[in-house]
Amino acid sequence: RSTSSATSAPPPAAKPTPVAKPVTASVEATSIQWVIDWSAPVQELFRTFTDEARASAYTRAPAKIDAQPEGKFEFLGGAISGHYNEVVENKKLIMQWRLGSWPAGQHSSVVMDFVTEEHGRTRLNFAQAGIPSSDVERVKQGWTVNFFEPIKMMLGFQFTWVKQ
Repeated sequence: RSTSSATSAPPPAAKPTPVAKPVTASVEATSIQWVIDWSAPVQELFRTFTDEARASAYTRAPAKIDAQPEGKFEFLGGAISGHYNEVVENKKLIMQWRLGSWPAGQHSSVVMDFVTEEHGRTRLNFAQAGIPSSDVERVKQGWTVNFFEPIKMMLGFQFTWVKQ
């Protein structure tokens, strides 16, 4: 005699597997604010961040720069990309900026205000908001190691941190 039955009870319901939340839902956005004095005329410092050949030279990697509203940019061979929201020559850059490792659609906002302090000196008021908290230190180091220090070394523009 068989103990199995064609009408046996269904197996116990499986426990639901937790659904992973999208990365962007749990990413805490943070910001950086710096004030940096540069020993460079405002037009030269502005050009340093908007000239493709110059940026390729000091970063030692291909750069693509279309410095106009909605123009796209790539630094460090595409490791950093985004587009410009506003470009006011020798005065202001506003960019939507992202690291290639960030989730699709994740951007931070970078604002650079260039202020002539005296002949041959420029104050850069720098702000970056919307950085995932896990990348704040990496982004801070990236600006210093890949941009500010190489600009100093290759172009001879000395800089002083006023607010870091």
